[in-house]
Amino acid sequence: MIAAFGPVQPWLVLRAAALMSDGVTASHEYAHLGPSGLPGGIRHHDGWGIVYRDLGGGLVCLRGGEPLGNALELVQLRFLNVTDLMVVHVRNASVPAQRGLAYAHPLEDQVKGAQAFFFHNGYVPGLCSAPGAADWDSRNLLHWLRDAFESDTRGTEIERRLEQLPADSTAANFILVEPKRLTVCNWFADRGVAPHYYTMHTCTIHQTTFVASDVVSDIAPANAWVPLGNHRVVEFAL
Repeated sequence: MIAAFGPVQPWLVLRAAALMSDGVTASHEYAHLGPSGLPGGIRHHDGWGIVYRDLGGGLVCLRGGEPLGNALELVQLRFLNVTDLMVVHVRNASVPAQRGLAYAHPLEDQVKGAQAFFFHNGYVPGLCSAPGAADWDSRNLLHWLRDAFESDTRGTEIERRLEQLPADSTAANFILVEPKRLTVCNWFADRGVAPHYYTMHTCTIHQTTFVASDVVSDIAPANAWVPLGNHRVVEFAL
């Protein structure tokens, strides 16, 4: 997933997300798991989602069930102007049966009565075993964190809830988009098998700040990206 705010050129973010979806820019533990003869690594072809701010100041959400690259030309036609906020998610399903549009991020909710969109990377299967839980771990993670999002001590409460996640969780990395705030969380298992894959990074180029789940060379060179750091929750005013 890639978030960008400031003066955002949509085509740049969309192209970078499509390359990420195809594994072309991968530099993590799974960078060489692609089909023989093809560049890059693990594919994120199981759906895509976009949230952006339109000229009227509202948040708009688009989703698709196919690889982003397949829809890129049609999606780009919607973006004729620079926006000041865009978040793109390309999905690699942890559960093979949960692919396509029905499971495309983001999930939409409300926080203190305002529209909110929740993007998640990782897998928290233990939350699916609770009575009344959904079969989709990302939906359960949103429910798990919802009270924390509405708390007056929000950051502290998010961290407290994440510390209580089941031990089988690989990562609860998320981006929460609200009209006036972007919350970014980098939270993965300390002894996980793929810490680079789950490390989020940030950089600022020409007054535009980017947060991405990978070092995206199409946006900026590797040395411009700074790891967000594990077990961190960061809020950005919009």
